[in-house]
Formats: sequence, C-alpha cells, structure tokens
Amino acid sequence: MRLASALTALAMLTLATPALAWTKPAPIPMEAMVADPAMSQMQLSPDGLHLAALTSIDGQAPAISIWKTDSLSTAPKRFGIGGAAERKGVRFASITWVAADRLFVILQQPLTTGAGAENRDYTGLARIVDLEGKEWIEPLSTKSVRRSNLESFIDKFLTVSIVDQLPDDPRHILMLNSSLDQVELFKVDVYTGRGEKVMQLSERESLVGIVDAQGTPRVKQYAELKGADWAVGYQIYEPDTRTWVSPAELTYMVRSRRSLSPLRFDPQNPDLLLFVDNEGSDLSYVRGYSISKRAWVEKLFEHPQYEVEGVVTQSVGGKPTAISGFTLSDDIYSTYWADPEMAALHAGLQRQFPGARVSIGGKNGRHRIIQVVSSTQPNAYLLMTDDKTVQPLGVSNPAIDSSQLAPTQLVYYTARDGLRIPAFLTLPKGWKKGDAQLPTIIQPHGGPWGRNNALWGGGDVPVTQYFASRGFAVLQPQFRGSTGFGDRLWKAGDEQWGLAMQDDKDDGLAWLVSEGIADPKQALIYGFSYGGFAAMAAVVRDNPPYRCAISGAGVSSLERLGSLWRSNRIQRQLQGWTLKGMDPFQNASKATIPILIYHGDRDQTATLWHSERFAGALRGAGKPHKFVVIKDMPHGAITPEMRREEMSIVDDFIRNECGIAF
Repeated sequence: MRLASALTALAMLTLATPALAWTKPAPIPMEAMVADPAMSQMQLSPDGLHLAALTSIDGQAPAISIWKTDSLSTAPKRFGIGGAAERKGVRFASITWVAADRLFVILQQPLTTGAGAENRDYTGLARIVDLEGKEWIEPLSTKSVRRSNLESFIDKFLTVSIVDQLPDDPRHILMLNSSLDQVELFKVDVYTGRGEKVMQLSERESLVGIVDAQGTPRVKQYAELKGADWAVGYQIYEPDTRTWVSPAELTYMVRSRRSLSPLRFDPQNPDLLLFVDNEGSDLSYVRGYSISKRAWVEKLFEHPQYEVEGVVTQSVGGKPTAISGFTLSDDIYSTYWADPEMAALHAGLQRQFPGARVSIGGKNGRHRIIQVVSSTQPNAYLLMTDDKTVQPLGVSNPAIDSSQLAPTQLVYYTARDGLRIPAFLTLPKGWKKGDAQLPTIIQPHGGPWGRNNALWGGGDVPVTQYFASRGFAVLQPQFRGSTGFGDRLWKAGDEQWGLAMQDDKDDGLAWLVSEGIADPKQALIYGFSYGGFAAMAAVVRDNPPYRCAISGAGVSSLERLGSLWRSNRIQRQLQGWTLKGMDPFQNASKATIPILIYHGDRDQTATLWHSERFAGALRGAGKPHKFVVIKDMPHGAITPEMRREEMSIVDDFIRNECGIAF
C-alpha cells in the first residue's frame, strides 16, 4: 500500500494562514466521511519486525495488511477473512498481536435467533491467524466436543477475550471463556488454540486484567450483599499463601458511586498496586495501595483542573518497564510526562504537531509507533526508529482536507441555575465574531454517563466537522450527568432526565446566541442514543428553542428503560434510581416541532421499540415526524452503506423538513 506523506502534510497544516475575511470553507465530501478508514489499528509486533493494520483500498471491505519494518517501501501482504469465518456479512472488528508471527482477530457478524427486532443482533468470532492469512485457528474451540442444543446456541456468541499477552511467554496468552453457566480462565497456546484451565470464577466475580511478572492473575472484582445494599470490592491474590484476600480499603457501597478502578502494578515496585480513585475529591486521581501493608501509601498524581484517567507506562517488547506519565481528562486526553526522557521525546514530536494529541507507543526492537490525531486531523501513523528518525506510515482518512477545518474548542458557559457547563464548540474555518450568525446544531452525547472530546470523531455521530465545513456551528454540551469533568457535574444529573439535564442543552444554545455565534431562528438538536432521548425530549417540552430535532437510536420511555435497569440488582442501586424525569413517550401529544427518528433494526443497546413507539405516538397525535429504520444497523453504523444512509437522511431532513439551507 502506498505510504501517505503524513508527517509533511501535518506539518504544513500548522503553517496555514487564516483568511482575512470569512468565506464558507469547502465542505467535506460525504463519501470521505462514510468510507471505511484507509488505515486503522496500526500495531507493532512484539519483536519489532512487522507492522499490522486494518486497511481499506478504494472503498473495499477492510483487510489485514502486514509490513516488514525493514522494507516499508515494499507492498504489504494483504488478506481478508479466511477459514470457516469466510461468509457473507462478516467484517473485521479488531486485531491484536499475540506472538511475533500471530494475530488475534475479532470478526463481527449479524446473528438472527428468531422473529422480531429483539432477536436481531451482532456477535463476534475469535480467530488466531498467521502472517500469510493461511492458517486460521479458533481458540478454545468446542467443535470436537459433543454439545447440547443450548450449548451449541451459546457457541454462536463471542465467548472468549484476552486477559494478558504474557510477554515473557511467546507461545501462550491468558484468555477468559464465558460459557453457559461459568467463566473460566485458560492459558492458551496461540499456535494450536488449545488451552489449559487456570481458574474458575463464581457468578459474583469478574477477573480484572492485572497480571504480575510471573503471569499470575492477581486481582478480582466481587459483589456482595450487605443488608439491603450491595457492596463492590477487589480481591488480591497473595502468591506466598496462595489465597485471595479482600481488603476493607478496596470495598465500597454501590450507592456511593465511588470511582475506584485498579490500573496495574508499578513495574518497578511489585508491592504497589495502582488505582484511579475519587474518594474525598471532586476529581479523580491516581494512588498506590501496598499489598504487604494492606494500606494506601501514596497519592501518585492529581491535577487541580482535570480528572486523572490513568497511567502511561513504557514497555520493551510488550513488557512494562516503568511508569512514565499520567493521562488527563482534558479536551484531548493529554499526557503529563513524569519521565524526563519521555517528556523530551514527546516535546520534540509535539512541536511538529501543535494542538494534536501525540501518542508514543512502547519500544519493540528498534521501533515505536507514533499516533497523531486532532479535531481537524484524522489518525495518522508514523514509525520511529531508535528514538530518532520518523517515517510516515499512513492516515486513516486521506480524503479529509484539514486546511479547510477549524479546531474544536473546549468552552464553558453557565446554566440557568449557576452550574458551570463544559462544552466542545466547532465553528466553520475562518468565521469570526462579528460575521453573520450561523445555523447551529446542539449535539448531546450518549450515555448519559459519558463525554465528548476535541479529537477526530469525538462525537457519537460524525457531524461536528462535517457540518462545520458546511457553515454550521456545532456545540456538544457536557451537560449535568456527564462523566470526566468531576463528581459534582456527574451527580447533578441524577433524576433530571428531560429536566435540568435538558435545560443545559437549551442554555448552551442561548449562550451561543448571546455570543453572536448562533442564529436563534436556525437551530436544531441532533443526538444519538441518550442524545436521541434528548432530541425526543426537546420536541415535547414547552417552547423549544429549535426548528427541529433529530434522534438516532434514542430511548423514548423512561418507564421501559427503568424496568430494564431495575431488573439487575446492582444496576438498580448504581444507576436505576437516577432514572427519573420527563418521559417523552408519555408526552408525545405535546410535540410542537418536526423530528427525524432513525434506528437500526439490530440494535440491542437501545432497542428499536423506543423509536417505533414514539413515532407511533406522534403519528396518532398528528404530529410532524419522519421515521426511518436502517437495515442491519446495530447501535451505530458499522459499514459505509449504513453511514451513507444515516447521513443522507439527516442531510435531507435538515434541508427540507427543517428548512435550513446549506
């Protein structure tokens, strides 16, 4: 595959001179947005001799490409799905190196188990393949074992996952296998697919993927009932006594919503287990727990403005050697580098790509992979050799002209009750205050326990730069209930669905109008998943500030969603009780603006029922709406055809039913 000149192209972007007067930028072609990535998931083999990536050429289905790092000018070996997995509708989902000459591959395929949308889903297939694409092995295969009808049915679903790649054991990996009534851990031979059972988990346990230097799993999460309430905690395996212990310090009540998550052992101190925690703080931080002392001993890193997401380790041949930094939950998930050498290496790269997120991979052999991404630049991959020279490998979307795009900004505005709301604002290239007000899209994210970012694709649907290049302002409010911006903002969304959570979106539009950015007569709300709920809520609230709304895969009935969440005893105490507010389905007769409702017929995350019933209620009340079912789409478009249909119906609705010209 021809190598794109990513390094040169990206560097040139930083030299672009802004226009003296605003003229509408060249729009991003729809086909550039809907196409499969030309290159994705670029990875370096453990020995540093090969590169692997998923690639798509001229709109073809993604395939695996393999390069030799010492001859990048030579065309890669490229192969598609082979073996028993080769059938219609199966697509590559992910690849992972598990040996110097083997890849673990997850494939995605549609699965229909009966009549009705509730029986239409997607599942995965797991395979291990050699670098020629000739030998396909199913790990922990049960084909040679006699199975009951029910067991054979369960086998249709993906049941295996990687726990650890065991860098000191080039032939084996640790894998979890979830069968009908049990979860087991196996040590799997990557060349034969056969496994040796290591341990079995109970129904109230889950294995955390933290393994020590000897390849021993050391951390489990468990749940237990204490009176009427559930507690969650972490157990630590002590090799000397061969027992699992349950430290009180690592246990908390589900209702507290404490954000305690184990990260890894300190590579230089095997007694220190690192956690992200928010105990006693609005913002999460990283702290260390001493296994021998059974106590918290050190707060490694906290930030005064942002939550700390995790640690960055440097590795050699896939084996972690030291903690080198910490990841922040700022606009681009920046890294704070604690290691001076890594800080210097990163600074040199960052000067080439100001404003972008520059990620430095571990060193395998002589090489590292460098990944560069920003709000105006899709993922670009480069190969660094001996920590000195850099060669471009390719970009995920070479059809995007980044010079025509303006960076997404992290902004803040004040909600009507005084709460400070973060938001991501994307404007057309060259627009400045004083220019004509812009048609505007308010785009709430999914979750609602989630967030956006200022990287390429930092939204639930690819509307930010697509519509900004067409002259729109796009605001992504991080409304109350969003995560990643502190405990206060997160918990302020409790029991506020369609109420104060919805006010935050409307207040975001009001702020844009007050700033001279948004044209109040040309605004709409467009969201996916929970964002789809917000779009539905907007049309039934009093005096909506929008011309129209667009709901993708939305939830319309709080009653039905609440029944689902309450059916799980732990989910009931974690999130189920927070699900209160204004129900769009119950208020459909109050709709006053047109809405586009679209949904995939294989969506089992937010089921088609919600959109069907809401559209039916609007139809019965004589309210303006358009309802589209996208064939075979799960919770989000996964093929160019699905993305093309999704964006085409959205484009058409905005122009025609909503009446906003662009």
